[in-house]
Amino acid sequence: MTEKTDLIDMEEILEIMDHDTELIQDCFNDFVNEYPGMLKSIAHSIATGNAQGLDSQAHKIKGSLRYLAAAKPADIASKLEQKGKKGDFEGAARLLEELSDSCEQLKTFMISYKG
Repeated sequence: MTEKTDLIDMEEILEIMDHDTELIQDCFNDFVNEYPGMLKSIAHSIATGNAQGLDSQAHKIKGSLRYLAAAKPADIASKLEQKGKKGDFEGAARLLEELSDSCEQLKTFMISYKG
């Protein structure tokens, strides 16, 4: 594997996916298609002060990111999830911006990934 990114641990994802590069590509494609909607849901939850929605949606994207061995973005999503659990929206918009930036970087990598 010559593909490199600091956002995804390629050794870990290869292990998770049993070295099935086609499965990795499929999962990458799914994430690229699904994450914008997840981010919109998080943004909506923040804008409307919906703590349960923030908790739930941040948990959902965190799980996807962990499955894809993207620890740094998953940690950001985890912070958002904790804010939702506590009903604490202070700094949530900034965290969402960080998460969005990380997902955009992931998208660039995932689209160019050739296995």
